[in-house]
Amino acid sequence: MILKSYLRRQVLKPFLAISGGLMALFSGYMVARYLAQAAEGEIPVSVISKLIFFRVLIAQEVLLPTTFYFSVLLALGRLYRDAEIVAMQAAGFSLARIYRTVLGLSLVISLVVAFFSLKIRPWAWKSFFALKAEAKSSFDLKRLKEGVFYALPGKRLFFAQKLNATEGLAKGVFIYEKENDLVRVIRAQTASQEESRGHLFLRLHKGQVYEFRPGQNIIMLSRFEELKLPLLLPEPSPPQKVKALPTRKLFTPLTRENLAELEWRLSAPLSTVILAFLGLVLSHTQPREGRFKRFPWAVLLFAAFFYGSAGLKKALVQGEFPVLPGIFWSHLGLLGVTLFLGHRILKA
Repeated sequence: MILKSYLRRQVLKPFLAISGGLMALFSGYMVARYLAQAAEGEIPVSVISKLIFFRVLIAQEVLLPTTFYFSVLLALGRLYRDAEIVAMQAAGFSLARIYRTVLGLSLVISLVVAFFSLKIRPWAWKSFFALKAEAKSSFDLKRLKEGVFYALPGKRLFFAQKLNATEGLAKGVFIYEKENDLVRVIRAQTASQEESRGHLFLRLHKGQVYEFRPGQNIIMLSRFEELKLPLLLPEPSPPQKVKALPTRKLFTPLTRENLAELEWRLSAPLSTVILAFLGLVLSHTQPREGRFKRFPWAVLLFAAFFYGSAGLKKALVQGEFPVLPGIFWSHLGLLGVTLFLGHRILKA
């Protein structure tokens, strides 16, 4: 029991450290991505933290199996290098018990991965899409960028030469509207945003309204000191994505796209156990032998497995591959490679 606890601790310590590091790297990448979108005025800065939170939850189905795989590889590699495995075997703790202990721990991790893959993933995707749709359907002068054309509902384009984000004031405003074959252009010196009784307006100051049809001369309809332009923003409608559907709804109808998504979700916990088994095999080294000896092979096999699974999912959706075993071909292939390497390494 003491040796089992010790072995589990040796695997879990790098697992927690690597998990934290990978989540930090992934979060940093997402921050840079959404800050760029916020700088272009596509989304408000206030929703970035929530978007990143949902993406980190979604990523756990890949990050947790990956982290556990490399943790097993590093932890067992160190124990082999320092001859601690030899000491355990001398104390009656056989190699089979070492494998059972680590694979038992991988089963626990796989249950956590299954929860994220089957429950958290669809909920997080649904929340992510809803939040992004709401953010994109809103209009806020304070988050727009000067010198850029923005599409507004009602076949409108908005352009401002200068923008004061602090005051929410736009200068040198150009608004283009089209209704059937009628084109209307509004120019104003300044514009500000106003909300009244749940409705959003643009308050334009000192400008002109022009109107024309294709092939006709431009006619100036009027000048104005102040014009209140309603912004009829649509209700946010998040896209209907298969990956945002609850797992139970993937069975009706049982289309190729639904099957591919279902197999992807089921494959995540299975990959946790198979990768842990591969990590056990590749970590086997002789005492005082470098624990990173097989690390390049470990990375190469993982990359082939991950991209192979993603490629099979895409081929399955496009009808280029049979639905069964479908994505699980990559798992069967990895298991076969693991058994072959295990036989070769342990025999040597």
